[in-house]
Amino acid sequence: MEEKRKIKIKDFMKNVFNIEIDDKYIEDYDQALTHYNDQRTGGTREPERLAFLGDSYLEFIVRKYLYNHKDKFNLGQMDGLKQRLVDNKGWRDIAEKIGLGEQMVYIQQNQQISRSFHSTKELARSFEALAAVLSYGCLDNPEEKLIALFVKHGYLQNRLEDALTCYDMAIEINPKDVFAWNLKSWVFDVLGRDEEASACRGNVQSLTQVHNE
Repeated sequence: MEEKRKIKIKDFMKNVFNIEIDDKYIEDYDQALTHYNDQRTGGTREPERLAFLGDSYLEFIVRKYLYNHKDKFNLGQMDGLKQRLVDNKGWRDIAEKIGLGEQMVYIQQNQQISRSFHSTKELARSFEALAAVLSYGCLDNPEEKLIALFVKHGYLQNRLEDALTCYDMAIEINPKDVFAWNLKSWVFDVLGRDEEASACRGNVQSLTQVHNE
């Protein structure tokens, strides 16, 4: 691996998770951020194996967090919070927030190619693979690092009302913040406030249409 690539990965992990990467695992982090465009005739590539592990690890730590905060949520709210985050769209949103796409490399026929667009599946898979490497390659409480990231971006607030306040502040600063409107609609869904959730989704649709025109 080129030294420039090593430095880029280390800087990214330091900025996002505030951790220093052990050189012992640098190749694993690189594989987690690699996507192969061509099909393999047999076996499974390392990025896919990492994503398989990361998928289970991420769901486990989210479920564990919600269980440990069960006094703040009822069962329906816990399930809603988990489902909103633990799927490809949830991991894609987190990946976009932390700029994961800028760290990803694509390989086709053993050659690195340039890509400016990253699909939902690609971003989610890379985030899952990254979480897998964190689970065994980070000695500084990787579970805490990941949960802090989810809370920071409004997915696992200890109190849903606090989450609404955060999103309202974001919307006040930028009324066109589609991400904040989306999260606000999700909280209303979890709280069973269907009309308010529908109104938020209407704003999302309107803003998206204007953006695409």
